[in-house]
Amino acid sequence: MNAIENLTGSPALSSLRGHGVQSRPFVLIEAIRRDAEMKFRAKEKALQSRLDELQKKVSAIELSQGDKGAIQLSDTDRMTIENYRSEILSTRHDLREVQAALRRNIDRLEAVIKFINIAAVPLIFGTIMIVATVLRRRRAAKP
Repeated sequence: MNAIENLTGSPALSSLRGHGVQSRPFVLIEAIRRDAEMKFRAKEKALQSRLDELQKKVSAIELSQGDKGAIQLSDTDRMTIENYRSEILSTRHDLREVQAALRRNIDRLEAVIKFINIAAVPLIFGTIMIVATVLRRRRAAKP
């Protein structure tokens, strides 16, 4: 194809053709996504470290009592372990909430972009065309 175009004497057509697939990422969208991820990941990391800390405390209490064969926990140790376990459950719930919020945030961003690409641009273009048609008719109707 290029050989035929070069034989015609003008390389103009061959320079217009694409030279392969180029990646054109949405830079702004990626920046927004990174910012949202960093915010949620920081909270997720804090919750995960709290979860690890609580699990270590429970393990430490259980190991300190484990040397006696059957675990003989005092009432305060049992209450402490129950409090830690309820905190662990609460922390896991918060962690799931943070992860779900991150997914919702990214999904919302993608939905807005899809709406703009699919509906908003054609609506704007259609509105401009209608306004242009009305203006042409008004000019044509004037004597």
